Amino acid sequence: MELIAPLDSLFLLAEARTKPMHFATLQLFEPPIGGGPDFVADLHRRLLADTEVHRTFRKHPARAFLADKVRWETAPEIELAYHVRRRTLPGAGDHRELLELISDLQSALLDRARPLWRVYIIDGLRDGRFAVYTKWHHAAFDGISAQRNIIRNLNVDPACPDVRGWWHSRSQRAKHDMDGIGLRRGLATALRFTPGLTGQISKALWQSGVPTPFDTPSSMFNVPVHTARHCAARSWPLDRMTSIRKATGSTVNDVLIAMISGALRRYLLGRDALPDRPLIAMVPVSLRAGDGGDTGGNRVAAALCDIATDVADPAVRMDRVITSMRNAKAVHSALSPVQSMAFSALMLSPIALTLLPLSAPAVATAPVNIVISNVPGPSEPLYWNGARLAANYPMSIVLDGLALNFTISSTMDTIDFGIVGCRDAVPELDGLLDHLEISLIELESATAG
Repeated sequence: MELIAPLDSLFLLAEARTKPMHFATLQLFEPPIGGGPDFVADLHRRLLADTEVHRTFRKHPARAFLADKVRWETAPEIELAYHVRRRTLPGAGDHRELLELISDLQSALLDRARPLWRVYIIDGLRDGRFAVYTKWHHAAFDGISAQRNIIRNLNVDPACPDVRGWWHSRSQRAKHDMDGIGLRRGLATALRFTPGLTGQISKALWQSGVPTPFDTPSSMFNVPVHTARHCAARSWPLDRMTSIRKATGSTVNDVLIAMISGALRRYLLGRDALPDRPLIAMVPVSLRAGDGGDTGGNRVAAALCDIATDVADPAVRMDRVITSMRNAKAVHSALSPVQSMAFSALMLSPIALTLLPLSAPAVATAPVNIVISNVPGPSEPLYWNGARLAANYPMSIVLDGLALNFTISSTMDTIDFGIVGCRDAVPELDGLLDHLEISLIELESATAG
């Protein structure tokens, strides 16, 4: 019997109609020249014929010991026609209509009586491209590994006719195999050294001046969430961020955070809702070895970043973001990976409390205002039966107290923003896309030689 790891079970226990606990990826593909009008229909048929389904994609929660959601049951077979659907946009077929469909799909819960994933092949886009939307439950899949699994099933050769679904990969490992055991061991190790850890963290915090959960102002994003989601997505050329990075001696991630900061400042000013104090963002940072050899388990810490939304000058905002991120990374570099993850868990504990069943939403004590994640994407052209991957938008989870989430990926020479918000708490989410462009222009002007 395969028991569900405690952390994974929490995603099931916390899930409610208003809080779906799945993340997703929206990809855009350009069909090959000469693909013909039946290219997408043929692709869908070939996917339904790929019945070699890895056991990870056949698991669903089941009862044990008179309790629900405590073990995984592996179905001997699954109904691919349910999990892999084709949709055709009925209207104009523009980007807005596509994102409205994605928003509806992101709002709907996954059926727990079936394996916790679905794929939608979407055509009818007027620019000739087609989309693939994949949703995965966080109890069964890890976000970064899910992204990597998709990429592994694409091909660098545009002439390769191979078509495999994400569920086919023999290299896919269950989430609990990758992080459940490692997390339990890591937390046990951290607890054995709690006194020393507390002293090191206290010293690092006092010396660095990084934000703490007590510095977070109340904002319109720190409210209970409702059922409906709103998703937005847009891509920008990477070289625009690279120019700013070179001019400021920062990282691309710093530039993206500053870009979001300017957009949020403009959005909040337009709603007369800008706090006097700067918003605090939670930015996951990797703790993996630089050589990429460390591939197992979660190795991510939470950096709390002052994103300087209280500052009008884009150059000063950029400097504040750079300094805040450097200070946060310095704190984590002074700790071991296990200590760093334990420290992150402590800082974000109010969020964890909101996930517990029957708990009241701890929105008044939200440790951060928003989440900004950067998930690495492919650095070379990739193809699926000759169709080129043109964009790769991650869509993440929003929670009570965290009604807005930015997740960023990349596709070769573009940066792809996926934004998810509670539709009621964050109205007119599409406007943030225009604010992001204005913010980027301001950063370009402020850093131009």
